[in-house]
Amino acid sequence: MSLLAWLRPPRHLLVLFLVVTLAPAAGLIWLGWRLLQQDRALVEQRVQEHRERAADLLVAALEQQLLAVERDLTRSSALRDAQPDDDAVLLVLGPGSADAVPAFRLLYYPVAPPCQNAPASLFRAGEDREFRLGDYAAAIASFRDLARSPDAAVRAGAYLRIARNLRKAGQLEAALTAYQELARLGPVPIDCVPADLVARRARCALLAELKRSELRGEAEALYADLRGGRWRLDRAVYSVNAEDLKSWIGVDPTADRERLALTVGAEWLWDH
Repeated sequence: MSLLAWLRPPRHLLVLFLVVTLAPAAGLIWLGWRLLQQDRALVEQRVQEHRERAADLLVAALEQQLLAVERDLTRSSALRDAQPDDDAVLLVLGPGSADAVPAFRLLYYPVAPPCQNAPASLFRAGEDREFRLGDYAAAIASFRDLARSPDAAVRAGAYLRIARNLRKAGQLEAALTAYQELARLGPVPIDCVPADLVARRARCALLAELKRSELRGEAEALYADLRGGRWRLDRAVYSVNAEDLKSWIGVDPTADRERLALTVGAEWLWDH
């Protein structure tokens, strides 16, 4: 027997070697292919789920928009065609909202309209100087920067705080001017109260404190707007202003029994 023949392994050992080596490799390839197929199927399933979820959200949003449009059309039609008697008021109630025709026949509304206030965090730096440091001049400077904001709600919050710090600093004439600037912003909300109402009430309070003759004229104008339905207020805000007017000029906006009865009736309907 030659040396080459002696070194060559038997054929059955070679076959066994190939089986032992290739079988696991083939198993790994098959397993990898299966995992790849499962991953692909899982990805496709998730994509389909996301599509279905997005479609459901879109349908829900469209349904809400259609309901809102239908509600607004119904309300505007009802308000436009309303002809209530002199001793009646038409109420249109919806989720979180109430409208009245004519508006001036209610002293206040069973629910205030929704509002969006300026973020409180914007005023934190100035209020830190005001309350923690007692540095009113620095606080006023900080709030004056915010008073130049393009956002009317931010400007309203800034002017209110400027006036407050001016009062604390003893600059009362400047505070009256700041409240006047605030009043020019109209019904922009400050803690969900119209800015012009907040400003005019604050001016009257300061004029009363100073015992100024202008108080009566400004308080009477505020009384006329409060009774005339200029603002849609809830009972708490209306009552606070009514009490102030009673002390300033001796008139009680809630003394009108007929309008008070309509207002209480509107509250009852809202509650039920």
